[in-house]
Amino acid sequence: MEIEKSDAWKRHQLATVERMQRDLARYIHPVIRVVGLCGVAYLASWAVVMVLGAAAGAMVVVAALSAAVLVFGAPAFALAVGVEGYIRGRSEGQMGGRHGDQAMAHCRIDQSSTSMGVAKK
Repeated sequence: MEIEKSDAWKRHQLATVERMQRDLARYIHPVIRVVGLCGVAYLASWAVVMVLGAAAGAMVVVAALSAAVLVFGAPAFALAVGVEGYIRGRSEGQMGGRHGDQAMAHCRIDQSSTSMGVAKK
């Protein structure tokens, strides 16, 4: 016996995941933006330091501060990107009907039909 989720239940789950994504985006997107901007500032200031040498004293400070933000913000950035990727994959999986539970249900049906002596050719 195969039990499938109704379309209303699938829409409800999709709406819940989308709402969760919007709620978490308030915290995730600023982290991604800050670390990204600090990465750009670090690369730009480091390039200026390499070109001008010791004469670029202010750029050394900018490079040091942006590097500190990158080092301390890297765990939060990794977590933010991981959560965003998980939620996005979950919402795409439900929209496309490629949810893991459905795929496993089909595998179980195929295995049970072959175990009952029905040979597929």
